[in-house]
This record gives sequence, C-alpha cells and structure tokens, in this order.
Amino acid sequence: MAIIVRRSFLAVAVIGAAIALIAFPRFASADRPLGDHSLNGTYKGVAVEIRQDPGSDVEYCHILVTAVADGRGNISVDNIRKCSLTGTVHDVETGTYSVSPDGVVVFAFGSPDGGKGIIGEKGDIVVVDNFSDDPGDPVLAFHGVVARVF
Repeated sequence: MAIIVRRSFLAVAVIGAAIALIAFPRFASADRPLGDHSLNGTYKGVAVEIRQDPGSDVEYCHILVTAVADGRGNISVDNIRKCSLTGTVHDVETGTYSVSPDGVVVFAFGSPDGGKGIIGEKGDIVVVDNFSDDPGDPVLAFHGVVARVF
C-alpha cells in the first residue's frame, strides 16, 4: 500500500511540475540563452563606491540603487548616494546595456561611467562592478548587488 501511495504522489508531483512549467514559463527558461530580454523590470539594491577625484581625499559612498530595464537594452538608474565628503546626492542617469548569452552584462551611460556585471537567477539578480581603461578614472572600486522587484 505504501508503494502505491508513493507512486501516486510521485505521479501527481510530476504532472504538477509539468503544469507549472507550462503555466509559468519563467521557470522553464533555464535552457534559453540569456540576452537583453533577461533584464526587464525594476531592480533595487545597494552599492559601495570608493573614489578619488583629482586634488581630493579618498571618498567612500554608500549608494541606494533603483534601476528600470526595458528588456531591449535601455536602462534608467536613480541613485541616492551618501558619501563621506560630498554628503547626500541624488543622481539620475539613463543609458544602455547588453547581455551576452553567458550572462555578462555591460552598461554604458552618457557620462564616463560604465560598468559590467553578471546576471544570476535568469535576470532576477545582478552583481555589478565598475571598469575603466582610463587611468584618470576617479572611481577606484565599485561593487553592488540589485534584485528584481516583483
């Protein structure tokens, strides 16, 4: 009797999982390659920046991030920056992004700012880092994590 109950339970679980994958395709997208469509919606998170502008001391900033990605390569970022030297600054930027099939995302903004990141959980989480080939870039380090808001 216990074996029949276990097999029945297993059959119900398998059928339920199949229905869930059909009804909620987001869970079935693991086989799809990642792309610009992977970043879509509103993201919130935090970042830490260490910078040194010319002629200034090293500054430490804690940043509260809200970003909106359209799934087609456009992004707007609304930041509240709390910095050790400049105080609190509200910063809004728009830019573009591109996502490679392996989940690496590259951000570009109108200012010299840019960044790269890696997508996790099919676009629900993004870990961001700065990059610059310019030795005069005042940003020494930038690291952040944002998660999609459902």
